[in-house]
Amino acid sequence: MFEIKYRDVAGRIGILKIKNKKIETPILLPVINPKKLIISPKEMKEKYKINAIITNAYIIYKDLSLRENILNLKLHKYLEFDGVIETDSGSYQMLHYKKDLEINNKEIVEFQIKIGSDIINVLDIPTDIDKTYEEAEKELNITIERIREGIEIRDKLSKDTLINGAIQGGIFNDLRRKAAIEVSKLPVDIYAIGTIVPYMIKYDFVNLFKTILEPRVILPLDKPVHLFGLGHTLIIPLSVAIGADIFDSASYILFAEDNRIMTNYGTFRLEDIEDFYVETRNKAYHISEIKEMEKKERLKVLSEVNLYYLVKEISIVKDAIRNQYLMDLV
Repeated sequence: MFEIKYRDVAGRIGILKIKNKKIETPILLPVINPKKLIISPKEMKEKYKINAIITNAYIIYKDLSLRENILNLKLHKYLEFDGVIETDSGSYQMLHYKKDLEINNKEIVEFQIKIGSDIINVLDIPTDIDKTYEEAEKELNITIERIREGIEIRDKLSKDTLINGAIQGGIFNDLRRKAAIEVSKLPVDIYAIGTIVPYMIKYDFVNLFKTILEPRVILPLDKPVHLFGLGHTLIIPLSVAIGADIFDSASYILFAEDNRIMTNYGTFRLEDIEDFYVETRNKAYHISEIKEMEKKERLKVLSEVNLYYLVKEISIVKDAIRNQYLMDLV
């Protein structure tokens, strides 16, 4: 199911087969909000050759009208996207808003399969960095039980749908190692390392990479590793070099909403740049042109700029692996 073609450091280029489709890793899955399409999935595929995206099944489930539409049409037809679609269970909402969701694990797993998702996630519990050891261990054990339940449901309803095995454990390295050991015993298709976004928000890169490395050195090498929520050009190369294969992020839009521009050599605030060109797939813009745009147009252009540089970074990383200069890039 996962065939490795090239290696450099701990990075690799691999082919992951999903139903009747294939994706090549390392890969970035842009986050798509079906209620707020700044760049449509169809446009992403046509302009940027993006053949895999991720969207939030919980957001769909919560909106009755949207839910019914997507249950009738299925996810690929509704989004006009024939590539791979992964769905999140709503766990990030639990972490971000610090509240329980009005849905249980069984319901959200079944719902993801019903709407035709290619890769599904259980309702794992992302343990925030302020939790105690006892809280983190309890939440980790619940997550593992939910993965087991998710596998049973998947095997009954759609065996060719892939399922992520979430690695949790909060800030505690021994719990992260325990999670890696326990999840690697289960028939999941992808290992997914969770709760790393709080470290990125704080620019705490030392603990970010410790949190990734602790489980990574234990996880088997025959399946891809997904880093939940990691999406910045400067940390993708090192993440790949230590063994990550799949990334997802809404950063291309979130940065644009804050008038931030992501490039392959750093992030810049729009107001701080004077004489500068940025690129999208089809056009280069002088920064003065973007500053003169109306808010809606500027958001679209900045989102495209950020997406372009993320896609470009992935292509650079792949070239580095093929030609054995990944550590130089890092």
